[in-house]
Amino acid sequence: MYGRHLYNLQFMEKYKAFTGNEWLAFYPRDPPRHKIWPADYFGQEHRVRTSETQFVSMPPWEDLRSYELDPQKRKQSDEIPFKQYRSPEPAMDITLRAVSCAPRIGDSRRPSDHDNTRTSLNTWVYREESPIIDAIYRRVADLLEMDEALLRTRTAEEHPELGGVKGSIAEPLQMVHYEVGQEYTAHHDFGYSQMSDPYEPSRSINVLLYLNDVEEGGETSFPRWMNAETTGSLDVKPEKGKVRLFCCVVLCCVVLIGRCAVWDSTIRSIETYSSCSSCVLLFVQAVLFYMLLPDGNSDDLTQHAALPVIKGEKWMSNLWIWDPFKQ
Repeated sequence: MYGRHLYNLQFMEKYKAFTGNEWLAFYPRDPPRHKIWPADYFGQEHRVRTSETQFVSMPPWEDLRSYELDPQKRKQSDEIPFKQYRSPEPAMDITLRAVSCAPRIGDSRRPSDHDNTRTSLNTWVYREESPIIDAIYRRVADLLEMDEALLRTRTAEEHPELGGVKGSIAEPLQMVHYEVGQEYTAHHDFGYSQMSDPYEPSRSINVLLYLNDVEEGGETSFPRWMNAETTGSLDVKPEKGKVRLFCCVVLCCVVLIGRCAVWDSTIRSIETYSSCSSCVLLFVQAVLFYMLLPDGNSDDLTQHAALPVIKGEKWMSNLWIWDPFKQ
């Protein structure tokens, strides 16, 4: 163990001399297994299509409660559930646009009372609780061009390359609420695994959803954002916008951030429903950022903060995905 630590220190010196950045992992570390959307220049666009179409009206609660949801049994060829409450379009098109290149860019509800860095309230929502929540995970999988089976418990035949690990690589959906004055000071979402763990599992991707307009404040701030024009932070305003969500939790589209990129995203296929009086639609903006670099290093530039809400309130959600699997 001492020898590996010494070897890692030697590699850290060479890595910083070569890249100018700190090495924040243990060498050697495998590169991320999951796709990273490239962000080679500002405004670069990528397009994704998903069959998980938008809910345009709310299914009756009694039908949702009685629905026997088993994400493992639903196949890609099966008809999507509650189709009569969704958009009649056969698919939903998502456009991702890079707006930054460096960085590329159970159940409880209580304050975080162990420190004063985070003063919001939060709770966790599991994929298996509702077909609406299940739709979020499937849409995120399509967005990331990832097999949805990775985001749930799997059978022994699914993804044997994970060495028998059958658990989801995604965490439950975290719902967060900020009131006036509440904040989350600058932090990283990734963590550090044991040196003895050869896989070094860590949070790799965060899909962050804004669920309402905040009257003032509450921005997600990336203080280490790098560009050629300013040394100031990149502040993403929490507002409903080009992405659509149903019932505050059904993701339709996303924005991306990481040393690979900050992305702006737009849905193309259901614009005609924006003025429909019978639709229960919430327009939101979202952020997706990668916490691991293509070389396996953790991305220090993804440090971010939730700035204090000055007026109004803020509702948001996080969906964290691990690489190569969740510890």
